[in-house]
Amino acid sequence: IACIQIREKLLARHRRIENSFSGINTPTISTEEFQRRLNNIGFVIHSSETTALIRKYRVNLSDEIDYKQFCQDVINSKTIWLIK
Repeated sequence: IACIQIREKLLARHRRIENSFSGINTPTISTEEFQRRLNNIGFVIHSSETTALIRKYRVNLSDEIDYKQFCQDVINSKTIWLIK
């Protein structure tokens, strides 16, 4: 799943990605916490998609996720309109 897809699904539900990651006081979170918060967003994200997101946002091959960068990527993703 791409950040743009997450953004569009959140917009359709009038939700913001930052709300799903609120209350965190550290620069990174564990992969388990990241998965839990993704699951709480409210739509289906397949395990293979979650794994791809973890790989992309993992910090230095650790078990920590740069959730702030993930949120920024979702916020900054843009819809591309195809004109026929």
